[in-house]
Amino acid sequence: MTIKVTYNNYTVVKYDNFDEITNNMNVININCRHNNLKSLPGNMMFPNLTHFDCSYNNLSSLPQNMVFPDLILFNCSYNKLISLPPNMMFPNLIHFNCSYNNLYYIPPHINCHVDTDDNTKSPEYMRRKLLI
Repeated sequence: MTIKVTYNNYTVVKYDNFDEITNNMNVININCRHNNLKSLPGNMMFPNLTHFDCSYNNLSSLPQNMVFPDLILFNCSYNKLISLPPNMMFPNLIHFNCSYNNLYYIPPHINCHVDTDDNTKSPEYMRRKLLI
């Protein structure tokens, strides 16, 4: 199952009962790019999610408990992110695109190809040092 909500002017993804789709074993792809999202729901639990694209929004942060064990592609580029949650867990991640944000730190356990074009520091620097 794919959840696709793209090219709208949404500022928030809102469901009357988000619990109805969270923990859904059938959701493998979430695409909410090209909106005006300022936040994402905090209770996102999709155990079989493989692709998540929230690029081209106005996100300044990501939910603290992002645990997607099967995720292989995560794209959060073109947002307003300044940091990433330290406890985000994507053990099978292959490609992570966080370019065109204001990131100053990438958690060291994000161990895959990282696109960081036009961020403040290089990916190696961001992995070595947390600037406060």
